[in-house]
Amino acid sequence: MDVSYSTRGMAARDQFAYWREWVCGSITQLTADRDTQGPFHGEIRVRSLDTLKIVTARADAHRRTRTAADIARRSEDGFFVYLPLSGALRVEPARGESFVAPPGTPCFLNPCQSAALVLNEAHTHVALSIPRADVASMMAHPDGHFGHRTLAGGGLGPLLASYIGGLGDPGAVAAHLEAAVAANFCSLLALALGANDEGRERGRDGVAAARLQAALRWIELNFAETGVAPAQAAAQLGISARYLHKLFETTGLSFSETLARRRLQACRGALLDPALDRRSIAEIALSCGFGDISHFNRSFRAAYGLTPREARLARH
Repeated sequence: MDVSYSTRGMAARDQFAYWREWVCGSITQLTADRDTQGPFHGEIRVRSLDTLKIVTARADAHRRTRTAADIARRSEDGFFVYLPLSGALRVEPARGESFVAPPGTPCFLNPCQSAALVLNEAHTHVALSIPRADVASMMAHPDGHFGHRTLAGGGLGPLLASYIGGLGDPGAVAAHLEAAVAANFCSLLALALGANDEGRERGRDGVAAARLQAALRWIELNFAETGVAPAQAAAQLGISARYLHKLFETTGLSFSETLARRRLQACRGALLDPALDRRSIAEIALSCGFGDISHFNRSFRAAYGLTPREARLARH
């Protein structure tokens, strides 16, 4: 599954009605309303990751409520984990205390319980829909009635946020790895909700996989900076440098080798881009994190069998 919906290109008077009736009413099974009139910009994409569904969305301020009628027409038994990327989410349960999830704070939403989801500003988010059956065998109380809550405690919050944020990028997971990545996420969720012995055992593997995913995402966000070192990455990820190196042992490449490979990939992409022909090879190398041009030239040739200049000329 990979479907997208957007209000782009619609007449302003029709935009929120489409979002309310089709996107919220039919796709996410929520009741939407807002306090203002006029244009409404919203887009949503739903993709499958093995048995999970990944929802990425961006929209103007509005309010979504899961009413008793919405719950009654649900055919799926599962949970949602919601990660605001920009714009805070305020959750107002029909029973229990309201709470706010600021950007970067994952929260657990039980679609079997009524609540209002208030978005007071334009926002973006990633949400995962997880079948209850995928986590039930790992939970201490699989039939429990879990309330809406943030998942910031217990040390798992930042890990879940990084994991979910990475899954929000299309193509982030190779097809042959989807089942393993989905299983790892389910084991993390079981730990957050209360795992049994099996869940705790599998959760340890899930935590390691999630920490590796976080480290790879850190490289993706920081490879263009010169002087990046394992100790810097480890400190920002909240783990020891020794544990960071252990995580990368499972990939067959060290942290430094993975970083160098990503930089070389970025350089090669830039050299093959006609729009960047005016940029010198040295400028491209520096912009991708290489501080030593001679080292870059040697590394590029070792990786691709051509010098950077030869690679650029071969394109023509």
